[in-house]
Amino acid sequence: MLPAAILGLLACAPAGDTRSSAPGQLDDSADSAPRDSAPVDDSAPPSTCAALGGDTCVAADSTACDGLALLAAADCALCCDRRVYPTPEPASFHIIDGEDVWAWDAALALATEGDGPMICAQNPPAGVDPLKWAQKINATWYATGEALADAIHAALVPVDGHPRMVMVDELRSDTLELVDAAALRMATVYPQWRGHWGVFLVNGESIHYGNLQPAVDDLLDAGAAISVELYPAQSTYCAAGSSSSARDAWLAEFYSGSSELARFDWLRARRDGRGSTSELSVLFGVIDAYMDGTYPAWFLDRMFYVWVDRTDHADLFHRSAGGVGPGAYKWDEPSMSNTSRDLAFYESYQHYVVAEEPGSLAGEVDCTQ
Repeated sequence: MLPAAILGLLACAPAGDTRSSAPGQLDDSADSAPRDSAPVDDSAPPSTCAALGGDTCVAADSTACDGLALLAAADCALCCDRRVYPTPEPASFHIIDGEDVWAWDAALALATEGDGPMICAQNPPAGVDPLKWAQKINATWYATGEALADAIHAALVPVDGHPRMVMVDELRSDTLELVDAAALRMATVYPQWRGHWGVFLVNGESIHYGNLQPAVDDLLDAGAAISVELYPAQSTYCAAGSSSSARDAWLAEFYSGSSELARFDWLRARRDGRGSTSELSVLFGVIDAYMDGTYPAWFLDRMFYVWVDRTDHADLFHRSAGGVGPGAYKWDEPSMSNTSRDLAFYESYQHYVVAEEPGSLAGEVDCTQ
């Protein structure tokens, strides 16, 4: 019998390799340590950023981890987890100006109910969850596109209380170069904010979007949201034809464009042709300057109806297709004589966007008064 001391050592020894040798061959694996079995240093960080739970591993001069806690990964200079900033769902925008007090309960309800337009304002509106707030900044506040891009980045960096999106007001002919430079910098220096920022595209009956193509293309390539300002005036609509059908045809062309006028058809085709992930949405003008006829709620409803019934973009208003419906410019009391206009907007939104009803809610616009 073996001595007790030797029996104790055998009992504590690790099991050898259980692989069997081929007949006639010796199995010496139990006598040889695996070649890669170096001692483990428990004080060293895991070798990969992913092993620590990070999703971003970048060089030391990158901005991709700004504002986030860094993880001590051995394989990269900066490791962090950017999943605290989930990519926003598609949205449209209710704009208010500066320090205006929010007084539009029905429009506010659309934002706070979940899937309706976000509140877009320079400062976070009281009582609105930051995830329902889009911060509005003006392109003309900045001397260069690079400064504009840096401002977008700075607004989004804080982990707590940052806006869900930043929206730039606005892309037009005199801001084209500045917005274009910002789009290029966002795509190359701040790619982590793809989907978290965007621009408003200028309104105008004769605006040809093709004239803004350099910036539009770079915005699309950067994944920027583009919210299109389409503000027909009620008086212009009524003057566009002697029948409701003729007036509706004018409004549909105002939205969609034509072979001579690049509008929403052109923009959507441009996005799809470039394989862009940019979200497209639309703003309806709701102030007195555009609702300048009798019973503005009729015309407001007609804008919803013509978009759904007479354009190729009804899916952008259909909740079942991921649509978000229109936003609005702008809800502020100095520009509104009708304090119930937000309720009219709410009711039309529920009819065309939520219920996806194809028929007109309010009927034809009375242009005889």
